[in-house]
Amino acid sequence: MEPIRQGELKANDAVIFFDNICDNNGRKLTKSEKRSRLKDLMKEVYDAPDVNVCILSDGSTFPLIVCRQNPGRAKFYYFNNIDAPEKEVLQTFAQKTGITCKQETYPEKCAGELIANDAKQLLDEVCENGVKLTGTAKLEKLHDWFKTLYNTPQSNRCLTPKGEVPIIVKRRGVNNKTMLCLNTSEYQTHVMAAFARCIGAVYLKEKENAEPLLNKNRGELTARECARIFHNVPNCKNNYTKKDASPKLVEWFEKIYNRPDLNTVSLPSGEKIPLLVRRQSVAQQCICLNTADEARKPFVIRRMAAIIRADICLDNLKLSAEKPQTLHKTMFCLKKAEYQAENPKDQAYYHAYAQKVYETLSLPDKEITLSEYLKKHFSGKFAE
Repeated sequence: MEPIRQGELKANDAVIFFDNICDNNGRKLTKSEKRSRLKDLMKEVYDAPDVNVCILSDGSTFPLIVCRQNPGRAKFYYFNNIDAPEKEVLQTFAQKTGITCKQETYPEKCAGELIANDAKQLLDEVCENGVKLTGTAKLEKLHDWFKTLYNTPQSNRCLTPKGEVPIIVKRRGVNNKTMLCLNTSEYQTHVMAAFARCIGAVYLKEKENAEPLLNKNRGELTARECARIFHNVPNCKNNYTKKDASPKLVEWFEKIYNRPDLNTVSLPSGEKIPLLVRRQSVAQQCICLNTADEARKPFVIRRMAAIIRADICLDNLKLSAEKPQTLHKTMFCLKKAEYQAENPKDQAYYHAYAQKVYETLSLPDKEITLSEYLKKHFSGKFAE
């Protein structure tokens, strides 16, 4: 068996050229399932000599799939795209296996090209039927505009110092997933302004030169992560009903972040900190709950729940035990807050949170309850 030849395509390389790869029930596969199914199809073709034939346009014949094995390694199946033209090999394979061969592939996403979620912060007055959209509704409308412009070549044009370029382009990202992006890698101001004109929005150019955001810190919670903690979340907008907590929280985050009077937490020490912070996470911006500090975390969560009138599920809350000194401090702060609180609901919350911290710490003392631990180490001042 011949060793691998440079340039031959295995399933992981060739998966981007195919579509409509389905399982036995007709369900369209994606990502790892799609790659695994493509591997199986390649093996099936290789094992059927009468099927594993590619007849080229000049009449010559070549095998479609070849099997290669380097010494000491497992066998792998490859497309025979070295001996025969790659396009003809892939197209013939698609015809014989009943899948679709894409005639074009897209370049990888370049630095500076903006997906809809990134562009959202730079656009205002995005409207539908005269109503200004925000949060999830605004993002969904931008996605619609991206698709509409991309599929309307006569409108998808922007004049730059180097000539005319498309406003919206299709790119390939992680796992070869395609996406629509603003063509802002080189001429962001020109393209953003052209896009805003096309959709009747306002381009917030001043935000383009704003100071770069801090990277998302460990422990800061996005709306999706908070959905496990906050239950019975009401709708942020009466005219925009959603069932799941995550999209509701996205809207609440956006509203609170833009309201300085709401976006603050008063700690027991008297210090005031932001409730929500905007961060840079991988390829996009996001608003997060300001919960990186374990000692401040319980008061941030309590403040958020009070604003949106939601229930807190401490069972789903994850605490980091990597810094026991911080958790130890948090426990005493909570007991002090419980001791000083006048509202019974606040007292119950601080008590339950402190108990969760105590259980997370797994202290070596022989005390059974938190109260006994506090009586021994803190003179019982905040004990039950």
